[in-house]
Amino acid sequence: MTIKNLFGHTVGNDKEVMREYRQNPARIFKFAEVLMAVIEQHIGRRSSVRILDIGCGRGECVRYLRSNGYPNSFGVDFEGPFDEIFSEGQDGGSQGVFRKLETEPYFVPFEDHSFDLIFSRHVVEHVKDHQAFFGEIYRLLKPEGVSFHLFPARFRLLEAHTKIPFGGALTTPLWWNLWAAFGVRPSGQRGVAISEYRNWLDEMRKNRINYLSTVKLRDLLRQWRWSIDYFDCPLRAAYSPNMPSPIFFLLSFTNLIRTFHVRALLLKRTAGP
Repeated sequence: MTIKNLFGHTVGNDKEVMREYRQNPARIFKFAEVLMAVIEQHIGRRSSVRILDIGCGRGECVRYLRSNGYPNSFGVDFEGPFDEIFSEGQDGGSQGVFRKLETEPYFVPFEDHSFDLIFSRHVVEHVKDHQAFFGEIYRLLKPEGVSFHLFPARFRLLEAHTKIPFGGALTTPLWWNLWAAFGVRPSGQRGVAISEYRNWLDEMRKNRINYLSTVKLRDLLRQWRWSIDYFDCPLRAAYSPNMPSPIFFLLSFTNLIRTFHVRALLLKRTAGP
């Protein structure tokens, strides 16, 4: 299985997300607050907890966790800015804190049942082979371990990476090109020639985003022994989106946030093989 078959790209290769990390590092800390809540409520706060960031980019979350009481935190990713970790001489390699994913076949370079918590941020919507992705997570989790994933909702008003209205659910070329003609672009594509921008959109649509419906995601996860839930309350408190507070309050109060803005998927591996 090739990298292109499994992932269109990952958080570590997404220029928009990396720009957000550098310009607004507070967003990382807000997400870290959510992770702390997951740990405290579902695992228990202790220094021995083993954590894996899958799709870690330059490893900002891993470094934050390691410096805040969780020294057994690790990160994996494919390429892009993640390569800078190695070129800068930082801890890497097959036994290091940061490790590269193997792609043929897809394999996360850790032993079975290695982690209490595996998490991702803005990664699930890029996965091409969700079965391989979640299957590998299941292999790596300890019995009763927890997997937490934050990713944009399929019916988000503006798709998170392209800003196409409802672009996560409506992925036909006609729909995307219509909005391109109206000048809808993410910040990284402003000023780019229309032909080049449409090529970029085509690449995104075909290879880089892959939103599963709730039904498909639920049916997929039934292959393994998961307890499936959505972790809404800490998300509301620590990861409020950039929208007027009355609107966010309304969405939070009715749980529409998980349908129209962001999803916080919480999986707990039950005991057994």
